Amino acid sequence: MWIWAPPQQPGPSDTTIRTPSDFSRALLAALGLPNTGPNVQALDAWQQAEGGFVHVNPLNTTQAAPGSTTWNSVGVKTYPDWKTAIRATAQTLKNGQYRGVIAALKKGNDVQGVARAVAASPWGTGDFSGFIGQKYAPTTNGADVPAIDAMVTKAQAAGLTYVVVLLGSSNGAFNQQGFLDAFLPMAHAANIRVYGADLPSLTNPQADIARAVSEVTYTTPDQDRIDGLVADLETPPGSNVDPAAAQAYGTGLRTAVGSDLPLVAAVPAPPAVAGYPYAQVVAPFDAVAVMDPSAGAGHEDLAAAMGALAPLGKPLVAVDQSPTPTPPAAPPAPDPARDQVLGFINAADAAKASSVSFWSWETAGQSVFDALQGAPQFSLSAAPAPMSASQVRSWQALLTGLGFPAPASGQWDAPTTAAVKAYQTAATTPATGVIDDATRTNMLTPFPPPIPADLLASSLAVPGGVGGAGLPLPRKYLTSGSVDQGVDYPAPGGTPLYAMGSGTIIQEGIGGFGPNAPVLQITSGPLAGKTVYYGHAGPDLVPVGAQVVQGQQISSVGSGIVGISTGPHLEIGFWPLSRDGAGKAMLDYINVVMHSTNG
Repeated sequence: MWIWAPPQQPGPSDTTIRTPSDFSRALLAALGLPNTGPNVQALDAWQQAEGGFVHVNPLNTTQAAPGSTTWNSVGVKTYPDWKTAIRATAQTLKNGQYRGVIAALKKGNDVQGVARAVAASPWGTGDFSGFIGQKYAPTTNGADVPAIDAMVTKAQAAGLTYVVVLLGSSNGAFNQQGFLDAFLPMAHAANIRVYGADLPSLTNPQADIARAVSEVTYTTPDQDRIDGLVADLETPPGSNVDPAAAQAYGTGLRTAVGSDLPLVAAVPAPPAVAGYPYAQVVAPFDAVAVMDPSAGAGHEDLAAAMGALAPLGKPLVAVDQSPTPTPPAAPPAPDPARDQVLGFINAADAAKASSVSFWSWETAGQSVFDALQGAPQFSLSAAPAPMSASQVRSWQALLTGLGFPAPASGQWDAPTTAAVKAYQTAATTPATGVIDDATRTNMLTPFPPPIPADLLASSLAVPGGVGGAGLPLPRKYLTSGSVDQGVDYPAPGGTPLYAMGSGTIIQEGIGGFGPNAPVLQITSGPLAGKTVYYGHAGPDLVPVGAQVVQGQQISSVGSGIVGISTGPHLEIGFWPLSRDGAGKAMLDYINVVMHSTNG
C-alpha cells in the first residue's frame, strides 16, 4: 500500500503561478499597482471568497479570452493558462466599472479598504473581509492527465494494490473532485484500489461524518468511486482525543456508510499519546494504520507499538511517515531512498504487519518504485508459489476488507481457507480454498464499493458527487413549493439540508428564520457568485467561515416552530432578503434542476 497526497498542480503550461499569492503579485504587476503585503493579503482573501483558483480563474471573471471555456451557467471562464488568466482579470478590472477597487489598491496599505471597495462594486463577491488573514492553499482541480497516467503506470509496475489519496479535513472542505475524476478511472483500470483519506478534528463529529459521506459517495463521470476511507485520528501535539467524540464519529460513520465499506483508522503509535482511547476509536473500523513512532532510521520502536495494538484484533498497516527522500540524479550505492523503503518493509514484516505504507509519492524517485517491486514481503502471489507469513497476512487483510473475515494470523489456517471458499462461492468460482490465478485476479479487481442504496440514491439525487447543480433537500420534498421572499418546502424536522454549490458559510441566524439559519456564499457551479439562505433550519453542522462542497449536508430542517413559522419546513432563497415574490427565481431554478436531473 502507498499513501499519495493529491498533486499541487500549477496551471497548464505555466509553472510560475503555484499559490494564490503568486497570482496576486502577478495581477498587481499587470495592473501597475503597488506590490505590497496588504495588497497581496487583500487579493488572497478575495480569491478565497471566489474559489476560482481551482479552474485557473481565481476571481471568477467572465471575460472571454483565446482558449477559454465556460465554467458555469453565469459565464465564468476557465482559462487555458495563467498568463491568459492574469491578462483577462486585469482587463476586467480596468473596464471602468471597478475604479473604486483600483483606487483602494493604489493606496497599497488598506486591506479592509479593498474589501469594502469590492463589496460596493458590481463584481458580485460581496463582503470577503471574513477571509482576511486566513490561510488559503487550494489545489487546482484541473488534472494533469499525463502525470496521473505516469503515476498509475509506476504504481502498477511496482505491484501496488492500494493507494490512499488525501481528500479533505475539518479545516478544509472536500475539494479533490477534479483529481478523482482523472485518477480513479485510470487506477481502477490498472486494478489498483483507491482509498480516500480524511482528517477529522472531532470538534464537530456530525460535520466530519457529513464530509466523509460526501467523499465516499462522490461519483466520477465514469461512475467510479473510492474503494474505502482512511480516517486520520491522530492528535495534534499537546492535545488529546475526546473518547465520546471519537466513538460518536466512528459509530456514526459506520452507520452512515453501512457495514461493508472498508474503513481504516489511522492512529498514533502507543505509547506516544498517553490516555489515547484506542479501543473506542478503532472499534467501528476494519483495520488500523499505525504511524511509526521511531526517531531513528532503524524503526526500533515500531515492533513495540504494533505489539501494543495487536490485542485490538484488527489488521495492522505500518505507516512510515518520514518523507521518502529524493535520490540524487546519479544515485550512489547505497541509495538512501531505496534503503529507507527496504528498511521499513523489513521492520514492518518483523512486527507482523498486514501491509505497509509510505509518505509520499511526490518525493519518490524511480528507485523507490523499483525497491517496492523487488520486495517480496506483502506481495500477493498465487498458489502454488510459497507464501511468507507477511504475504499470508496481506491476503487475510484483503479477505477481511472484501467482507470475508480472516484473522491476521500469518498462517494459512482453517479460518483463512474457509474465508477463501466463501469468497469463491460468492464469486461463482470453484470453492477450493486455494488462491489460484483466477481467484487472485478476481480479488484484485476493484468493484463498485458496497454503499447503502438509500445513501447513494440520496447523494445522487442531491447531487453532491456527480457534478451539475445541487438541490437543497432530497428531491421528494421539492414538489410543492410556495413563493414568498424565498420558496417554502414542507419537510419533516431533521430532514437533511444540502449545500446547493461549493462555497463558504458566511452567517448563521436570521431574524424571523431562526437562530441557526445558514447563509451560504457559493463560489462554483451554476450558482457561482450567488448567496443562498436556508430559513427555519435546525442545528448547523458546519461553523461560520467553513468551506463546504456541493451536496454536503450543512444543517437539517428545524423541528417544531423555528422562527416565524407554522411548522417544520425549509424556506430557501437568494440572499440578501428581498420583497415577497422574489422567491420565484429560486423556484424556477429548482424546477429546472429537478427536470434536468430527473431519471
